[in-house]
Amino acid sequence: MSAVSFSSWNGKIIDNRTGKAARVDAGVPTMLGDKSFTALMGWNGLVVSGAANIPSLALGYLREARKLSCGECSVCSIGIDRIAALLEGLIAGRGKKQDVAEIERVARGVMELSKCNFGRASAVTPVLDAVRYYKDDFLALATGKKGTTSPYKTAVTAPCIEACPARLDIPGYIELIRNNKFDESLDLIRKRCILPGVIGRACTHPCEEACIRNGIVQTLAIRLLKRAAADNDLASGGGALKKPTAERPEKVAIVGAGPAGLAAAYHLRRMGYQVTIFEAFPKGGGMAAVGIPDYRLPKNILEHEARLIRERRKVRKRETGLNWPAERIAQVKACLPEEPEPADKG
Repeated sequence: MSAVSFSSWNGKIIDNRTGKAARVDAGVPTMLGDKSFTALMGWNGLVVSGAANIPSLALGYLREARKLSCGECSVCSIGIDRIAALLEGLIAGRGKKQDVAEIERVARGVMELSKCNFGRASAVTPVLDAVRYYKDDFLALATGKKGTTSPYKTAVTAPCIEACPARLDIPGYIELIRNNKFDESLDLIRKRCILPGVIGRACTHPCEEACIRNGIVQTLAIRLLKRAAADNDLASGGGALKKPTAERPEKVAIVGAGPAGLAAAYHLRRMGYQVTIFEAFPKGGGMAAVGIPDYRLPKNILEHEARLIRERRKVRKRETGLNWPAERIAQVKACLPEEPEPADKG
């Protein structure tokens, strides 16, 4: 592993800017996938490997963190807004030296008074590290000279998200459930998983193996919480899926009413397309319907979620038998095959 200039990752300070022999630590990231980076700011801290615009990095990070603040307690959201405003003023050349001290004061207040760990231990911790260990960079902006902003890439992620094949916003939907916002949680889940009741029962949940609580206390029941959101919707009668904001004239055929076909129908319908699903079996669901036993996936769960998609206006299902009749599929302008078409045996 290569050395870094500075790191506060996981609360451990490594400072190689003094000219002494560089120290390394196996727990500090130096690559994002297969790409290197100049500076990284995340919930775990700050990592710098070269010349970086730290104030600009802190502002970019706070703008993303603000999107995740739930607003249940005003301390976190107002605190982030105040720190971001102070950073914007400094970078614009309107800041004063006391603004740097105020950033530290507000950050400590957020960490002390927030109701959840997002505010107490995540949201502003790396910003406080940045001001504390790169204070000269911030004070240099308090001279009235306008600073610059650098284009930093942002991504909201977590070990559980990285392990999830669908990359669901797991922290987001769990936080909504924690605040008794089951409908909002289900809406968030459906952005990337249109069969939450099915997946909440049949998924092998690799996210739970990656959960940061695994080995500390116990992993969160991520799969079962997804199931809880779906079951709450079913118990209340099953809310209708959202209608498209605008209708489109194009028609789309989807070959196969399995999970991928149903997901394609859902998202295309949200964009306003008229959708027809061609399916050989009398029921939708594909292998989820015929390959998973009832004790693991009760059929009424799958039928309920497939019905929600089918009942959306202008989503139709047609049974075709073993061969796909070309003259019927020719009615539409696009075809999205879920599986290869069976050969025509004449």
